[in-house]
Amino acid sequence: MIEDQVEAAREWLRAAVARCSPRVLVVIGMTVLLVLATILWTVMSGTGTASPVESAPPLFDSTPTTATTAPAVTVHVAGAVRAPGLYRLGSGSRVADAIAAAGGVAEDVDIERVNLAAPIADGQRVFITRRGQPQPELPGGPAPDPSSAGSAGPLDLNTATEVQLEALPGVGPSTAAAIIEQRRRVGRFRSVEDLLEVRGIGSARLDQLRGLVTVG
Repeated sequence: MIEDQVEAAREWLRAAVARCSPRVLVVIGMTVLLVLATILWTVMSGTGTASPVESAPPLFDSTPTTATTAPAVTVHVAGAVRAPGLYRLGSGSRVADAIAAAGGVAEDVDIERVNLAAPIADGQRVFITRRGQPQPELPGGPAPDPSSAGSAGPLDLNTATEVQLEALPGVGPSTAAAIIEQRRRVGRFRSVEDLLEVRGIGSARLDQLRGLVTVG
């Protein structure tokens, strides 16, 4: 029964095709091709869907970091260095760092008497000795260790030795000798401001010495 129906349908299709004009056949063929193309595109797009791609990690972490700044210490570097004076160094610095900040050692330094690895603290006076030079004994205490604070108070301009004066920031051998000569020639200093009368000391140098010297 079913076979008879299929055969009848085939005969009807052949008769219908035979009755159609060539133009109608072309339209039917194009329609069939379009339907087949649509079906094929749907199947291909369904099976070829790309999976989402994971984003690559950033090359640099843009998260801001909190910088930790080590507290600074202020030290007085004196003696056999190229640029004696006050310097600010990072916490945990050593005597070697203080010498480097002061421009390095002088040619006549007695390096064997200096502990380069000794730690330094805020407010410390680091005195670097010269060859054949004794440790300066400041008023109020014994001679300091080359790697420890040795200043027990301001230096008295009227009793200080030339060696002690050389330990002051910015005061080298020539300026120390000029201070001694001024004291010998004119007499006792009446005030710290009298240092302006000394050759080689101006207002800037005087401001640097205030608090470090006194007149007894």
